[in-house]
Amino acid sequence: DLHSFPTRRSSDLEPDVEVLGTTFNVKARSGKTNVALLTDKIRIDYVDKAIINKPLVLAPGDYVEYKGKELLANKKMAKPAQVTAWTSGEISFTDATLKEIAETLRDRFGYTVMTEEAMLLDLKIEGDITVSNVADLLDVVATTLNVKIEQSANKHIAISK
Repeated sequence: DLHSFPTRRSSDLEPDVEVLGTTFNVKARSGKTNVALLTDKIRIDYVDKAIINKPLVLAPGDYVEYKGKELLANKKMAKPAQVTAWTSGEISFTDATLKEIAETLRDRFGYTVMTEEAMLLDLKIEGDITVSNVADLLDVVATTLNVKIEQSANKHIAISK
């Protein structure tokens, strides 16, 4: 028998996620809710049926991303276990843009990231990155993207060409 339990949401504009299985990851940051399922099943629904009137049931390997009531992504994950890398202290990305890396630094580690030019945020590192700390991540970013990274003691990072 599977036991279900609802997750907590901060407003009616965010989806209800009812867990029908055991291995999953829910991340609500930067105004987005990401749900990744590794095993069993999850149903995503909204209290306000005017937003979405049909629940979405995820299968293992499924990933969805919402911003408020808008479904931004609904796809299969290439590397499902990567979404739970944070539980072992790892920082992990696949084909990440500098914008995605900066969001993680802000949301997960409390950094402020500024770029000299907005277009730098579109730079992308192809392939996998898995590191155990922020210093190693910044080294990978600087070397791979050929950018200059300056970090101050108060968790401020400036990135330039």
